[in-house]
Amino acid sequence: MIKHKIFALLLMIIVLASCSKQSEISINIPELSEAEVVVTYADLHDLDNITEFEVKKGQIKSGRFSFSLSVDSIDKRVEKYLDCTVNILNKEKRFMISLPLPIEKSKNLVLTITGLKEYINGVSPVKVSYGGSKSAEDFSNFLNNVNKQLAKIRLQNEDNKAYSQIVSLCEDFSKQYKESAFPYTIIMSLLANIDTEDNPIMKYCEKISTQTSDNQWQNYCILRYKNKILKQVSSKVMLFNAEDYQGNRYTNNDFLGKITLLHFWSVKGVNCLASLKDVKQFYEKYSPKGLQVLSISIDPLPNDWLKWSKENNLQWTSLFANGEVITNRYSFNDIPMYMLFDKEGKLINKSNNLSDLIPQVESNLE
Repeated sequence: MIKHKIFALLLMIIVLASCSKQSEISINIPELSEAEVVVTYADLHDLDNITEFEVKKGQIKSGRFSFSLSVDSIDKRVEKYLDCTVNILNKEKRFMISLPLPIEKSKNLVLTITGLKEYINGVSPVKVSYGGSKSAEDFSNFLNNVNKQLAKIRLQNEDNKAYSQIVSLCEDFSKQYKESAFPYTIIMSLLANIDTEDNPIMKYCEKISTQTSDNQWQNYCILRYKNKILKQVSSKVMLFNAEDYQGNRYTNNDFLGKITLLHFWSVKGVNCLASLKDVKQFYEKYSPKGLQVLSISIDPLPNDWLKWSKENNLQWTSLFANGEVITNRYSFNDIPMYMLFDKEGKLINKSNNLSDLIPQVESNLE
């Protein structure tokens, strides 16, 4: 009888230990009766192959959605915190909310969303609070303070003081919660739209780029920063790899030593075809004075340009290059795009309007 009691007690301990590994997550939106909920998790352990997969899917009913989750079952390499994202989609009212979901191993999490009516009407963002554990409450304060600074940036466009506050908030939170992804995802989202080197976000990234860290998100943030710096450098110089319709290969080095106009276009664009007339006039007026003109097609299908080139002969050099590489390097989507470079291949100016470059063409040729 005693053996049976001991066995039953051991079994109860095992069951309780198993249950304790579960995190109970509750999402409350009192103003919303029904909506679809999808919780996702991004695996960044392989930085070259970022994967995001679905953790949980369900429906908000009567303003509430709850589920249990074992952090170990999602990613065994996570020590304590699983940083997820919750996406809430309401098809009837045609809106979607995407919010961070910081899940702590074996701890409860309560996410409460209010102010939905104002959000739908475009008056203000939703009000978000996290609870259920100390880490959730700390994250709630952190996120709300960051959002206050972001509001200042939106109002003042460029506010270095607000950026500095965000950096300080992110540093403090990452020191306390060393596994957390969210301080770095905030930094990365801001980094994407910042070009000035004296911005506090850029300076912070420069600082951490000299550090070593076990935080995979910090390492990914450093990688994004380094790629941005590399892109900034390459976007200010003439840099391309292209070929003519006979298959001869050329690089930017083949065209150094002259003031150069690069004309990016596509044979499938009506405006691009019309632009050839302007480029021809430009070529006839300025090439005798030393201007070098190159038209580089960035057509998605090389055969379209190849066929057109065999049927149409341009007076100036006509080449083909990888459009995805070019548009990413020089950050433009609309074509035709005109870029003016000096004799050393440094960018002078760029514009979708060729006439915008006339003053600089004339001054540099003089």
